[in-house]
Amino acid sequence: MMLYELLNEGKRRLSKAHVPDPGTDSILLMEHALKKDRAFIYSNMDMIPDKAFETDYMELIGRREKREPLQYIIGHVDFMGYTINVDRRVLIPRFDTEWVVNGALDLIKDGYSVLDMCTGSGCIIIAIFGSRRLKRAVGSDISKDALDVAKDNASANGINDIEWIESDLFSHITGKFDLIISNPPYITRKEMGNLQKEVEEEPYGALFGGTDGLDYYRRIIKDAGGHLKKSGYLALETGSSQREDVSCMLRENGFEIVSYINDLAGLDRGIIGRLSEE
Repeated sequence: MMLYELLNEGKRRLSKAHVPDPGTDSILLMEHALKKDRAFIYSNMDMIPDKAFETDYMELIGRREKREPLQYIIGHVDFMGYTINVDRRVLIPRFDTEWVVNGALDLIKDGYSVLDMCTGSGCIIIAIFGSRRLKRAVGSDISKDALDVAKDNASANGINDIEWIESDLFSHITGKFDLIISNPPYITRKEMGNLQKEVEEEPYGALFGGTDGLDYYRRIIKDAGGHLKKSGYLALETGSSQREDVSCMLRENGFEIVSYINDLAGLDRGIIGRLSEE
């Protein structure tokens, strides 16, 4: 089969399996299997690859047919210009999170100490470390498996000065920080029953935030003040309906709201609070 025939067959199978964007996924999987970019593929549509490639490509299509996340199949995702390797041990980084990181970067100065709590793949602290000269950078997670992925990602991106701490939120965190940032689990019990099939493949512990999705916010906000320097910041990614609840928690625990973070569509993406000086 020629490349264009393989591509069409891949798209047909993904369409039949109700994969959301079969055309894009079929070409991305071909790029991955062929180790060539899209320009090469479109310029060589009449090329007849060997049978080994055809088999490999169709195996990848088969995995995507079963709704395995594309990022897990390819093995990496781009996050703020960094290549972040991902597998089933970690949540897949989303573009939504970049809004929160950019909001935090507006406040982070060289010489700051920053803690990324629930670090997962390490994408947040890696992006921040690469953008600022930090005095101390820490990524923490309750999952040792996730930390292994994060460490490998930092190393692969030439970053070797981040501390990695296995910790149930603040249980093993020492010292005080200028800014704490977190993308905690925040999916509600009701939402967990209606997830897209691909999301169901991601780690349960990185998704489920309790019955109302607010369990981790309660714990983080309650204890964050004891780990922040005077007038330190707490930056939190939130779900689209959690702004009011999280804002109330912040205020009740001695924080003033610095900014609400929205994407270009106006959807809520996060909140940044500052520890009051009083």
